[in-house]
Amino acid sequence: MKPNLTRPTHDWHHAAVCARPGTEDVFFPDGKHNTAQRALEICATCPMSTAIACLTDALATEGACVSGREGIRGGTTRHTRQKLYDRITNSDRPAADLIAEAVTTSAARVTALPKTLRDAYESRVVPGDGGHVKWNRRTTSVTFQGQTYSAMALAFTVANGRAPDGMVRAACGLRGCVAPAHLVDAAMRKATA
Repeated sequence: MKPNLTRPTHDWHHAAVCARPGTEDVFFPDGKHNTAQRALEICATCPMSTAIACLTDALATEGACVSGREGIRGGTTRHTRQKLYDRITNSDRPAADLIAEAVTTSAARVTALPKTLRDAYESRVVPGDGGHVKWNRRTTSVTFQGQTYSAMALAFTVANGRAPDGMVRAACGLRGCVAPAHLVDAAMRKATA
C-alpha cells in the first residue's frame, strides 16, 4: 500500500539552515562519512517544523524509488529514509507521526555526538585489567570533525596531542589494547631502538 505523503505546501525552504550560503556541497556527500556527519549536524540545528517539512518533502518526492534517494534530507541519510518509507508503508500509525519521530530521533542522535576528540575516545572504550583498555565498538574507526581515525590512532592522538607518525602499536603486547600510555608510533619506536 502506498503511504499518504503530501508535499508541504508552505515555503519551508526559507527557514532551512541548509539554505545558508556555504552549505550546498555538504548535503550530497558521495559516500564520504565525514561530509554526511557534517550535514546531519547542520540538520540538527534546523527548526523542528522545518526539518519535518523537509523530510516529508523528501519522502513524497522520492516515493518508493530506492535509486532516487540521494543526499541528506530532514536529518536522515538515504538509507534511513528508505527504512522510514518502508515503515510508513507497513504501519497503521499516521505518516506524520512517524516522520516527526524520525526527525526527533535523528536530532537527538546528532546532539549526542562527541564534542572533543577525548570524548570520542572515552565513549568507545572500557577499562580492562592491568591498565589495559579495550575498544567497545564493532567499528574500529571514528570520524571526528572530518578526520577519520583508527582506534589506536585516536587513542594515540588523545594521549600525545599529535597525530601518530606511521603505524601505532600497543607496546604492552596485548592485542587490541588502546590504553594511551601503552601506544607507540614509528617515531617513538625509532627513538628507543
